[in-house]
Amino acid sequence: MDEAQRLMTTIPPSPHQYFINATKFLNAIHNGKIEDRPVILLAAGLGATAQAFKRLEISRFDPDCKINLGMLKKETTRAILRDWIEKDGRAKGDMDPWIDVIAEATHGWPQHIMTYVWAALRQLEAADGNMTSEGLKTVMEEGQKGRTGFYEARVEEFESQELRCIARAVADVKPGERIRKEDIVDSLLHEFSRDKVEEVFTLALHKGVLDKWKNDYVIPIPSMHEWLVSNYACI
Repeated sequence: MDEAQRLMTTIPPSPHQYFINATKFLNAIHNGKIEDRPVILLAAGLGATAQAFKRLEISRFDPDCKINLGMLKKETTRAILRDWIEKDGRAKGDMDPWIDVIAEATHGWPQHIMTYVWAALRQLEAADGNMTSEGLKTVMEEGQKGRTGFYEARVEEFESQELRCIARAVADVKPGERIRKEDIVDSLLHEFSRDKVEEVFTLALHKGVLDKWKNDYVIPIPSMHEWLVSNYACI
């Protein structure tokens, strides 16, 4: 089950009937009504996923069954890049210069890795596997465009002023460090009502702009933190 943070308890309008089926199915699993059939449920979602399950009164999770995914380690990132470039890109020559630059740009974030990988594979196909400095430049330009598109898709449901308030609240926080909810709320309250502020904060969780981290919050993608601040904090 992907996008599990969007599970809801109220009946949504058509054409979203699959939400109804999903909630009925989860309740059947939870209440032991699926007999004689082994069931393994893998639910993937953003920071509000646990709260979505709680709204369905499904909250007794085994701690070992919850995994918070984040950045990949540097060696893992490099291994993934090498595998794709070598096997699918059929690269010729020394791959390390390309791998070094791409790994640095992706910060180990899986979505970014794939963005740069697809750009690299297109370039290698066009160049018959030859890895040139000009080819790498093209890869980095395309990868950066893909990253920006990813960020823009995450915030497309926000108003510009909402993003400005969030960006100003986190401007003095280093990427990856904890952010207090009250700091973001106080910034939003300068422009919006409290009801609207709660709506914006909830949307930020649903869209993965914010994620719960212990008793505080964090922008889970450090490079998105930087993008948000550089594009909205000073406007």
